[in-house]
Amino acid sequence: MIFEHDNCAGIKIFYHQKEDGRDNFEEITQNIARHFKDKVNVRNRVFNKTHCVALPQVRQLNDFLSRQIIA
Repeated sequence: MIFEHDNCAGIKIFYHQKEDGRDNFEEITQNIARHFKDKVNVRNRVFNKTHCVALPQVRQLNDFLSRQIIA
């Protein structure tokens, strides 16, 4: 399995943060875990959510940039 290879030091998840505060971090983690034979390696390799970040969405990025230009 590719994630269980010795060269795979860790897996940092970039998840989608919705406007209502929900995200898909747990879903992505479960999908990655399916690729492991040894579930202990999942806990050792997948970074905790506190060390991961949400990917900025295009609309949010455009709003942020437009505020920076005006300010």
